Formats: sequence, C-alpha cells, structure tokens
Amino acid sequence: MKRTFFPSRLFIPACMASFALLHASTVAQTGVLQWSAWNNLSGVSVEDLTQAPKFLNAPDVNFTVAGSGSPIDSNDSFGGRLRGTITAPVTGNYTFWIASDDSSELWLGTSGSRFSKQLIASVNGWTPVQSWNVYGSQQSVSVALQAGQKYWIEALVKEGGGGDHVEIAWEYPGQSRQMIPTAYLEWPGADAADANDDGLPDTWATANGATGAYNDPDHDGALNIEEYQASTNPLQPGITGVLEWNIWRDINGGSVSDLTGNSKFLQNPSETAFVNSAASPVDFADNFGTRLRGTITAPVTGTYQFWIASDDSSELWLGTGASRFTKRRIAYLNGWTGVAQWENNPSQQSVGIELQAGQHYWIEALAKDGGGGDHVEIAWQYPGQGRQIIPSTYLNPSGVDIADLNDDGLPDAWVATYGVTGGAFGDADADGISNLDEYQNGSHPNQQGSLEWSVWTDIGGETLSALINHPKFLQPPDQVSQIHGSAAPNDYGTSFGQRLRGTITAPVTGNYTFWMSSDNQGQLWLGTTASRFTKQKIAYVDGWTGFQQWDANPSQRSVNISLQDGQKYWIEAIAKEDSGGDNLAIAWEYPGQSRQLIPKIHLAPPDAEGNDANDDGLPDDWQANYGVEGAFADEDMDGIINLTEFQNGSNPVGGIPGHLTRNVWNDISGETIASLTNSPKFLQTPNVTELSASGAIFPPSSSAERFGQRYRGTVTAPATGEYTFWIAGDDNCELWLSTTGQKLAANF
Repeated sequence: MKRTFFPSRLFIPACMASFALLHASTVAQTGVLQWSAWNNLSGVSVEDLTQAPKFLNAPDVNFTVAGSGSPIDSNDSFGGRLRGTITAPVTGNYTFWIASDDSSELWLGTSGSRFSKQLIASVNGWTPVQSWNVYGSQQSVSVALQAGQKYWIEALVKEGGGGDHVEIAWEYPGQSRQMIPTAYLEWPGADAADANDDGLPDTWATANGATGAYNDPDHDGALNIEEYQASTNPLQPGITGVLEWNIWRDINGGSVSDLTGNSKFLQNPSETAFVNSAASPVDFADNFGTRLRGTITAPVTGTYQFWIASDDSSELWLGTGASRFTKRRIAYLNGWTGVAQWENNPSQQSVGIELQAGQHYWIEALAKDGGGGDHVEIAWQYPGQGRQIIPSTYLNPSGVDIADLNDDGLPDAWVATYGVTGGAFGDADADGISNLDEYQNGSHPNQQGSLEWSVWTDIGGETLSALINHPKFLQPPDQVSQIHGSAAPNDYGTSFGQRLRGTITAPVTGNYTFWMSSDNQGQLWLGTTASRFTKQKIAYVDGWTGFQQWDANPSQRSVNISLQDGQKYWIEAIAKEDSGGDNLAIAWEYPGQSRQLIPKIHLAPPDAEGNDANDDGLPDDWQANYGVEGAFADEDMDGIINLTEFQNGSNPVGGIPGHLTRNVWNDISGETIASLTNSPKFLQTPNVTELSASGAIFPPSSSAERFGQRYRGTVTAPATGEYTFWIAGDDNCELWLSTTGQKLAANF
C-alpha cells in the first residue's frame, strides 16, 4: 500500500517495504540520472520490487543515463529505479507526468534532499513509451518550484514481461510538456548523511532504532521517513493530528456502492495520504473513490452529534471503541452538497451518541465522486462546542491492525473461519447484511439475514386460541422457510396458523416502538434478551387488519421499549388465518428512524436452543419438573400461560385456589387406565381443559362415552397428622399424591 503525508495540497512519501543498499558513486555528474535494476523479480506492481528481499541488496545493474528516461526493452522480470535531482529553470507551478511499462511511481522532493521526496504520480498498469494520458494518475497536481533550486526526483518501475521503459516529463510557465532536458538533470552521488543508502538520515535512524525509509515497525500507518519528517517516534504509534486519506482512481459512478462494490476497493489504494483535519482536499480528481479514516479522541464526556458533507455520495461510520471492527454507519448522503453544507439532507446528521472523555473512537468516511467537484468533510458538536469540522487536535491515523493484515476491514481469523470474501462491506450470502454486520451480530456470513417463517396448515378458526390450543401446534410445522424481512407472504391460504421468529439487533440505543398487522388475530412478542424464554407480549390484533395497516387498533402498537445499540432481542409474531386474505407484518420506529418494516440487515433467524429440544418455547428442564408442555398453554387455567409462569417463578400447575384442572381426551376406546396413558393422544393437547371447583363428583354421570380424563392440582393440608384418601370412578381410575410419588388408591 502506498502512503503519503498531506500537510497542504502536495503528496508526501509513498509506502514501500524497504529501500536498496546502493553502492553509488560519490562523484556528482551533471546532465544525467542514475539508473539501477534488480533482475529476476516476478510481478508487475511496484510493490513486487520494493517488497522483494533483493531490494535490500545492491542492484544488479547500476549506471547513469543522459535524460529523464530509462533504457527501452532492456530485460524481463526486473525492477528499476531512476533518480537524481532537477533544477527549476523558472519560478512557477510545475506539472509532472510519468509513463512506463509496467507499473511505476514518480516521487519529487521539496528540496534536493532524498529525505524530502513525495509521491506525485503513478501508473497502475502500463503505457506505451511517452504516452502521458492513459491514466489520470500519471499526472501530478501543480507543484510550486523556485528558479535555480534543486529538487530530488525518483521513478520506480516494475517490469513483468514484454516491452519495458519509464520516462518523466514536466511542464512549467512558458514551456509545454516535454521530457526533462539534460541541462536540468544531475546525479549528486552518495549522500554523506545516509551512508547505508536506506533513505533515512543515519543519525536519526541510529537514535530511533529505525532501518529503511519505507518500513513501519510500529504499524501505525506512518513510514519511518514520515516519522522522521513529523519528528515522531518510529517505534511507537503514531503520528497524531491527521487522518489517513485513501484514493482509488478510475472508478465510475457516484454512489458509495460503486466504490465498495468495485474489485479495486479490496486492493491497495492508488494513493494514500494523511490530511491534518477531518476533510479531504477539494476538487482533487474525477471518477474516483476516497476514504478518510483513523480515530478521534473525545475531549469531554457527553452527547455528541456528527455530520457529513460530500460530493458525490458518502457514508460516515463511527466505532464504539478504537477498533475498526466496531464501526457502524451513523450518517450518509445520497447525492451531493457544497463544501461543509451540513443540512441539505436529514441523513447527513447522526443521532446523539454518548462518548467518554479521553476515549478513542474509530471514524471512517467513504465518498464517491463521479465527475465535477469533489470533497468530503466530517463535523461534530458536543457540550460546550458548536458544530465544527473535527480539528487535528483530536485526530489520529488508522495505522496497521495486526488482526487485519490484508486491510479488508474484517478480523483475519474470522474471515478464515468462514471463508468470507468481499471485505467488510461485502455481502457473501447476499442477504442484505454486510460481512462486517454479520461479524458484529455474531451471525453466519454465509447464511442470509432473515426471520424463520413457520406454517401449520388445516387448522380451522380465526382466533389465536384455535392455533395455540391445537395439538398440531406442539408438533413440527408443516412448512418452515426463511423470510428476508419482517413480513410474511400475503394471501398464503386459508385455515392455517403462522409464526415469524428470530432475533433483531438494535442499530442505536434509545426508545423503540413496535407495531404489528395481521389477518386474522395476531400477537407480537419481544424478548428482553436474545433468549426465546424472555419474550413478552407487546402488541396484538383482535380481529384483523390490512397489510401494514398499523393504526387500525391501539393494541397493535407497543409501549416505548428501551433497547441498547448492538444488542440482540428475541422477536416473535404469531397469527391465525381462517379464510379470505391473510397477512402478518412487524414494524418498528426508533430515534432517527420513522416507522418501517424491520430491514433484514437487523434480522437473524433463531439459533438452535439446546434447552428446548422439543421446540415448544419452554426450557426442557423446567417443563420436565412440572410435567407441562407448550409456552402458550395454561394447563392450570389460572390465566397465566406456562411461559409467564416460568418467568415469574410460579407453579404452572398450581392453579386458582379452590380449583383443580380437568383435562379430557375424546375418542379413546377401552376402560383401563392403560387404554388412556398408552394412547398417542395422551401426549397431545387435551380436547378439553377446564377448571373444577369441587373435589367430589366432577362431571355429571354419563356425560360422554369413550374418553379419558384427568384432574390435577395441589391440596393444602389444614392440619398436621395422618390423612386417608379415597377415589371412586367409572370406569377405572387411579389416585396419585406427590409426597410419595406412588399410586395411593385405585378403582378397577
């Protein structure tokens, strides 16, 4: 990756892995530049030269050339360097060009010192000899030079195969573009301040334990030469007061997705610089993408708001900490604004965000220019400070994260585990959830973001009780699929029950409101955590509504519910359809977002729950202890469903004082107890569940034929002592008491 420093409008040094140990002549020669070459190096990028082990050694070829061009078609599979000084003939603004086969970089010093060189142009590919306009990157910005002053100049080139060459041209007031004449060239020979020729002043390198101008031992994104120029410690991160600015050239389109969706975005940027405020240069180029990134330091504790302005579209991301992996989008712009125009679109402004004084937070802005003007700026506001572009005082560059060595914005270990491609902004499973969001949400990057949709067919009735009390509801659904959103398909059929369930991830901290629509009756449940066992009813429909008809009844709307940014919450909607149209949908609203169907980016299907193997919504160990089944069932008829009994820590078969629960299973032949307990129906939901207020004769005699029944509940002993119990029934019956766990009496 090439990296440069950007104190005003001029690039400063690019990133290379190392610099050659060159045995150069100590004798100055005018009218020439020095040409050096390293043979037997594969690849076509400049990095294939600078990162090769050979580049640390003396070159294989070393001589001077008259003019600002290398020999043509000299070899294959080599890297070359052309360097020396130029003398400006007049005072004014100069423009430089480079042409090469294959890739190349052109560097210019702010003086005659090699320690001042700065990347000003490049070729990512190849050009014919002296073809100056193949790539926009071949041309530098305007550079002010002084007549009679010397300036260091250097070109690096990497040849793969076929033709090879590199040339440098300039243009200045009164002179159109031309290769630099020999009258203005000089090879100054060895620099006594850099005896090992590694591109660093020896005294500074020795004092700071640094080797090689283009190394970055502290991984803070600042090369040793940049640390030298900024007077910072090369072994301790890092340069302060700047953000990293990346540029990807020759990418069409005006939307951020045109940048992040382009294959170039996962490659090294065309150029990388540092800027000393939260703003890029203005009117830099056309058809390019750009990124500002690093960390900010909060000056005070309190509520902050952020803004972004750009031309064209942009996105602003902020981390919950200093890690790049914690970033979340907080503002964006679809379109363009003038420089520092903050209020063209509401989306440019973030919600209030709590930051802590002295803490570092990752910040990143992406912008895409299609043509015309270009810029991107970030502003903030906090207690005691009105809106302003974030000053350099609070900025730090991004540096290199050892957990993300390929710089794709994802932890390398996580990428390796899942085999993810596409980087942080990619979407490996095309579910609308970016890879970064999948990482943050703990969801699978190769499984689409969705809710689980389940259907139980052939169940009559329009009330929810017809669904949740039906034996089929405790059996596997007839259909299970994934819905990429918070709305089930409309008009699926008749006489069925349906359920949407999974988890939602809150995008911001604040009060949320939820709505549901359904045809016919429906209920909406929300968990206090991601566990299904924490869900509570927050809204319902008695009757029916049209699809997304949110305001037909007040009961469709929840109260305000406080959720935390990044936290997962269980969500579940159930509905019963009888006939006619059918629908089931969930909406939410939160600070900064008006009511909408919940986007799939915030959804995830339910994970397998190890303590709910039968998938009835109750913890297996709890229901085994009480002998109950089904989260929505109310076996003791006390008006409290089993799930709520679990949540409250109450007895699900304790019932209402003075009552026992009567269950009836119809159409079971035989007269023995075994005929009942061995019937498959006995493990299903009873046909009748009701309360009985008598412990004597329960139903009237001869109430039905071929059925089994059960009475159960608890008795409270009025006094201490020995008790005797009796049972009578028609036909066979058994009486059980829990203190012994054994049958006390029977009638056969």
